[in-house]
Amino acid sequence: MSFSSRSGSTLLLYTRKVQPEYTIAAELQRLRKSMKFKTFSKDGILEGEIRWLRYAYLKEEGAGWIFITRRDNWLVYLIVFNPHREFLAAELPWIERYLRQLKIQQ
Repeated sequence: MSFSSRSGSTLLLYTRKVQPEYTIAAELQRLRKSMKFKTFSKDGILEGEIRWLRYAYLKEEGAGWIFITRRDNWLVYLIVFNPHREFLAAELPWIERYLRQLKIQQ
């Protein structure tokens, strides 16, 4: 499945195998340090076949969301970024539909 942005957003779908005791909170802390957000906050939950936690962030040059979930020892997250903050709201329904259709298999 592919996603093409209507407003120039960049999307990165990423998976990472972790130890059983590693938490989503630890991964979010790692991302916060590496991506140097101005602000970062929990923004909601997306329910579907998979439950995704949604976090909103601001950077100097734009804004976006991180959708993150865990399946067994795998963390899966989608990072959405757009240099034009005002265009993000138009993308959200399409991104959520994409995530509801996404299936995770090992």
